[in-house]
Amino acid sequence: MKKKSISTLLAVLLFLTAILSPCRMDTASAAAKIRVSKAKVTVVKGDRITIKAKNTGMRKIKATVSDRRIASVRVIKKKIRITGKKPGKTNITLTAYPMKKCVVKVVVIPDEEGEVEVVIPTKAPTKRPSASPNVRVTTKPTIKPSARPSQLPTTEPGVTASAEPDRSAEPAETVVPTKKPGVSEQPEASVEPTPTEFPTTNTPASSPKATVTPERTPKASATVKPTMTPAATPKASATADPIITAKPTITPTVSATTIPTDVPAATLQTTRLCFAEKSLYIGESTEALQADWGEPERIDPLPQTNMTAYIYNSNSTTEPYLLVGIKDQKVASYFTIGKGFTVYDATVNTVDGTAAQQTELVQEGASAASMVDAGWSENTDNFYALNSAKKEAKEGTEAYYRLTKNVHMYAFSDFYDGKDKAVYGFYAFSKDCNKYKMIYRTYMTYNDEILRAAETQVWEMTNAYRTYMGLSNLQWESKAEAAARGHSQDMADNNYFAHNSQDGTRFSARLQAEGISYRSCGENICAGSGDAIYMVIGWIGSSGHRNGILTPSFKYIGVGVAYNASAKWLIYATQDFWG
Repeated sequence: MKKKSISTLLAVLLFLTAILSPCRMDTASAAAKIRVSKAKVTVVKGDRITIKAKNTGMRKIKATVSDRRIASVRVIKKKIRITGKKPGKTNITLTAYPMKKCVVKVVVIPDEEGEVEVVIPTKAPTKRPSASPNVRVTTKPTIKPSARPSQLPTTEPGVTASAEPDRSAEPAETVVPTKKPGVSEQPEASVEPTPTEFPTTNTPASSPKATVTPERTPKASATVKPTMTPAATPKASATADPIITAKPTITPTVSATTIPTDVPAATLQTTRLCFAEKSLYIGESTEALQADWGEPERIDPLPQTNMTAYIYNSNSTTEPYLLVGIKDQKVASYFTIGKGFTVYDATVNTVDGTAAQQTELVQEGASAASMVDAGWSENTDNFYALNSAKKEAKEGTEAYYRLTKNVHMYAFSDFYDGKDKAVYGFYAFSKDCNKYKMIYRTYMTYNDEILRAAETQVWEMTNAYRTYMGLSNLQWESKAEAAARGHSQDMADNNYFAHNSQDGTRFSARLQAEGISYRSCGENICAGSGDAIYMVIGWIGSSGHRNGILTPSFKYIGVGVAYNASAKWLIYATQDFWG
């Protein structure tokens, strides 16, 4: 009996072993390493980014940081939120028993990007002087960029906002020169704008002259914006009209009618941007583009290597703004802000431009929730100014990223008054262009023509966003342009970044020195943003800068962009507003 009992017991044990053996495979699976969406992240001091754990199932994740002085970390379900506290490097270790730990490398960089400032005079003078006031007129600088560097630094600044209204008394009467002054000292920098109020300042009796939108033809010869030469005795007048000039044309570097020599394939897998009656796609020939869209209003040089921009609907109040990047006579990128667009992943017949098949990726007005559900990721490394966790994004902004087989895509969303975030803009470029060369200044090249083109594009994109939000367009104003460009050049040449000049001069004083008498004024600045797209999207992504762009009382704008290869951020931009 004992032998039989032992045999039975052994049989039972063998049976149980066979049944339980799969548990060893589960144990091996549980010992897999935690995977995350990013194993190396860069965060601006004071800002926060989020990465996600992908394969932890229902396991509880714990996170520890090697140096809490540099960064802090918080885990919410599968989201790991990292906040930069002090510039430096640290590691975050993630554990989810019994899985293998995962180490995320974190680099915290200084917070050195834009601020906002708006001036509203608080006192009105009892009487404007009849004699010429003792006001220093700042000259308009002639900008000659430094030689192009072969290799530029790689640091990318963040965008920060700090509103500081100027409470100075209302300016005395300012000199309105009849001619632009020549070269002289440049004004200093100021940062991002905050909402403005109407001051009690008296305004000129006559209204400013309306800006005329310049004709922009691809074959127009290059024109240099006229320099200001002061009259022998500038006259002061309480009713003087501000001098408003149209933004000049930019010399096209590529003929708009050039026909590509290569024969396109019958079909192309691509990303297609569609409006009500028109469309375009990455890889489309310039000939096919113009057959649908017509001749561009202007052809601009771009800082991206061997690329030019076809501009459509530059300051339209009814049509969406469109910048099409052209490389090797084909569409390499496109950027739009406007109503009614839809983006598709499509197979296009390159002979007639029709889509054999297409799948919708995103459309204008799409909500944040729908973007995430559709597989778009919340971008935090390229357009990180649009991270909704940033301290200045009080109302919320977001950039969503997606990569198809051959195209990088960014959808930009924003929301107001507690409404859900909605997509207002879109940027896509060919994978062949290289993401870093399309976005980062360290891979770009600058000259005077490229800088002037960027100024025009910033103006147009700013107006496109104002139109999208239901506001009127800002008119180009040559004296504000002089103040803005002078400040950008001063920051670039003296390697600093601030609203105030190094001698303490505020941006409002720089506008007054150019002969501008305002009721309200504001200024945006940024540093390190490689092109006009990055500049404007970054400003929109910061609540203070965005409020400046959307201030209803502002009627005029001047934009100045400057470059210096020896400056920390290389490229500096200023927007000056007034009304």
